[in-house]
Amino acid sequence: MPRTYHQERYAVCREEDLAPGEVRPFTVGGRRLAVLRTEGGSYRAISDTCPHEGASISRGAVERMWTSDEVGKYCHAGERVVAICPWHNFEFDVETGLTPNVSPRLRIKIYRAEVEDGEVVVYV
Repeated sequence: MPRTYHQERYAVCREEDLAPGEVRPFTVGGRRLAVLRTEGGSYRAISDTCPHEGASISRGAVERMWTSDEVGKYCHAGERVVAICPWHNFEFDVETGLTPNVSPRLRIKIYRAEVEDGEVVVYV
């Protein structure tokens, strides 16, 4: 039987406080989180600490993921979004926490983020 854990609810900001493509740091439940709004308008919460050398992910960028099937030709990978570490440009998929094309051991934790009554709420 799978384990279930109680998660605490934290309202971190108003929905309109984050513009599309913006990321901000928050400390909730004793954890450093980066909360972001995608260009599509959805919200994500991820660990704000890069597992490579500890940089603050919220000081980096958020953009649609690029992919390539051929040398010199790039395109966006649909609606997939990455948070980019400001120190060494590691990209973390905000849906999975994984770094595309890098070891699965280099990943960040993902937290549930919702909009409830106009507030961005994170569950940790």
